[in-house]
Amino acid sequence: MAVRDGACRGAEKFHKVYDLTQRVLPELRGMKQPDDAEHVDWACRTALERLGTAAAREIVQFWAAIKLDLVNGWLTRATASGEVVNVLVETADGSPARPAYALADFPKRIARLPEPPVGMRLLCPFDPVLRDRARALRLFNFDFRFEGFVPARDRKHGYYVMAILEEDHFAGKADPKFDRKSGR
Repeated sequence: MAVRDGACRGAEKFHKVYDLTQRVLPELRGMKQPDDAEHVDWACRTALERLGTAAAREIVQFWAAIKLDLVNGWLTRATASGEVVNVLVETADGSPARPAYALADFPKRIARLPEPPVGMRLLCPFDPVLRDRARALRLFNFDFRFEGFVPARDRKHGYYVMAILEEDHFAGKADPKFDRKSGR
């Protein structure tokens, strides 16, 4: 496990130091390791909690921690037990609605959502709503790509482009810059 000096043990210059997990987080030592079924349940359930609705492949891609056959098996069992329901998800890009899955209590989850805040917000390029580009385009008709690893000459929008969210819809993109010389 990597820890930063300065964050622990009062060292200076924030050098990365490696140590054994049981010495850094001793409370984890006695914890039971989840078995494969518990891991699959956690990965599928938490992906659906965060995504709201998802196809099997989107659940696989969310954590990149389990394979498609395990997700399909979990969905079959969870649907049969009533934990998960089949839904049809409308799209914003003009493509046909697609079958997906949601946790059975999704209407209650939707009812508990707060109203979107007034004004504009910048979203981190790694926000889960943007991470799956095809999903963002299909569901929100918002074409977004993080271009930090794209050569400068091939970028459309900038190195660290951020999505602009206005209340509950995407309004555009911004590439914030800091001019160190002028302090702006």
